[in-house]
Amino acid sequence: MPLLRLIPCLACLALSLIWDVQLPAASHAHCQLTQQAALCKDFQLSSVPTDLPKNIKELQLNNNPIRVLKNTSLSCCPHLKVLSCASCCLETIEAHTFHNALNIENLNLAKNHIHTGYQQTSQALWHLAQLKVLDLSENGLTENMVSLFLHNMSSLERLSLSGNIMLRLDQTIFHNLHRLEELNMESNALFEIEGGAFNSLQSLQRLNLAFNNLLCLVNFRLTRLLVLNASHNNLEWFISDQDVKEPFHLQTLDLRDNRLLFFPFLPTLSHVQTLLLSDNQIGFYQHFANISSLNWTTHVQFFNLYGNISNVTVELWDETLHGDISSVELLDLTGNRVVYFPRGFLETPNKTVCGPLQSHHSGS
Repeated sequence: MPLLRLIPCLACLALSLIWDVQLPAASHAHCQLTQQAALCKDFQLSSVPTDLPKNIKELQLNNNPIRVLKNTSLSCCPHLKVLSCASCCLETIEAHTFHNALNIENLNLAKNHIHTGYQQTSQALWHLAQLKVLDLSENGLTENMVSLFLHNMSSLERLSLSGNIMLRLDQTIFHNLHRLEELNMESNALFEIEGGAFNSLQSLQRLNLAFNNLLCLVNFRLTRLLVLNASHNNLEWFISDQDVKEPFHLQTLDLRDNRLLFFPFLPTLSHVQTLLLSDNQIGFYQHFANISSLNWTTHVQFFNLYGNISNVTVELWDETLHGDISSVELLDLTGNRVVYFPRGFLETPNKTVCGPLQSHHSGS
């Protein structure tokens, strides 16, 4: 009988010990702890909690008024891989903040004010040699600030710079990003992309330039790119580099809501499957070139903003310049000025064309 009475007591003691170990993790004063993640969103925190479990690999601090990440803020989290500080009113990350969290691979700093202390913050980011995903969207950043942030970011694979105030891209801004696969530049104020700005991005597969002020994209030569979104700009020209001999891997080209007058000059060797051209001013005009009384020019040469002659010369009325569209499966020309297609333009089967024509006749 004494032994039988002892067994339930031992069981209760064991259960009590387990409860004592798990209870603090499940009912932390400022965070919800699940496995190896600390979810501290919307707790009105002004700093990072100092008593978090040392084994956590993910820390979510979104929507807290944390103006500064101090040098000691992450000393409790040496194994951290994911850190999210979106919408925290964050102004500065002190230079040594990540010294005890060098394993971070995914960092979300979206919707903050890090332009205020961008110099210290950039120094802090340079220590993250394993960083793969970085979100700097909506932080009031200029191109000079961004260039400083990216100075030592060769490990990056995905980068978002959307919703900032960048005006132009030069040849140095992405110089070290050889592993970058996805770049989001949506909703800035970009009006110029200097030739060679993307040359270092040899691994780039997805590029978003939508909702900017770009006037033209010429000498396009990103052969490994799969998706390009340049919709909602002021583009009048899209011209691929016709001298590139290797095939382009581009599958989706989105040029909706621009000011294109001519069908985009696609690569000679193309794999484009989806071509979105709605809400432009596209037409085919070769029949006008035969009307001598119009005295229209047949060639145009492009100049950049510095007055240097570009090597892009286009014969305006040559309708073969639309490039290789044999792989196109969806072509959206809704809201354009197309009244006819050139001879042979749609001879490839299995092609879907959106947008009714005003009239139909073959090209000359």
